[in-house]
Amino acid sequence: MPAAYDHALASMRAESDTLLHLLATGIFHDDGAHDRIWLSAIERLMTARSRIDGNFNEYLDSYRHYPALLALWVAGVAAIAAEREGILAELLTKPTWRPQFNDRTPRCAADALRPIWLLEPTWLNQMPRWGEGARWIYPASHVLRLDARDAVNRVLPDDAAYAEACDRLECLASYVAVDAVREPSRNAPWMGEFVLDDRTDRAGNGVATRIAGEITPDWAMLAAFGNDVARATKAADDTAEFVREHGRRW
Repeated sequence: MPAAYDHALASMRAESDTLLHLLATGIFHDDGAHDRIWLSAIERLMTARSRIDGNFNEYLDSYRHYPALLALWVAGVAAIAAEREGILAELLTKPTWRPQFNDRTPRCAADALRPIWLLEPTWLNQMPRWGEGARWIYPASHVLRLDARDAVNRVLPDDAAYAEACDRLECLASYVAVDAVREPSRNAPWMGEFVLDDRTDRAGNGVATRIAGEITPDWAMLAAFGNDVARATKAADDTAEFVREHGRRW
């Protein structure tokens, strides 16, 4: 199964290549005039996940959102690189997807496309692409960073800057996802490599702590929280608490 899983993800990545490059270049160089197009692209990929009839494997169903997740990741990194986090707020909140079963309330992209729910970690860690013995603490985060790298290379060629942008994206998406859902069973952040110790600065402050300090009435991401500073601060606090509680055990 891990080999088939690896092949399926690689195939979806290859088929998405042209779109991913267009998203990265378009968002990075856009002045906001074409934001509707980028939002529409993410939503169309989310809704392209076809309906299911009969029995199904939950893991093999959820990963069909991988192209949408990749597109959101690339678009988000490009928005961060261009210092356009206003469009990032929209990318995380405006595209929606309605589940086929159970609670059919539409879910925003940050909620519906959580990597920890879409990609099965055991299979990810056993994929042939890693070779023997490789085990990632956050395999969904790791594979996304690798699969998205080439698409944003022209707008963000420096590897360290790319890693920093990915950290920031995961943190901001976590805030939005946590804010979007108050149901305990689904109220988890994106839990990726941004929480690892080697992502902290010399003062020992992780990226989540640094971003939480940015939350003011003028914060570019505030629209994702209804322009409510207290609401954004709570999302940041809830994310930090989840990370402290779960850490590397997630």
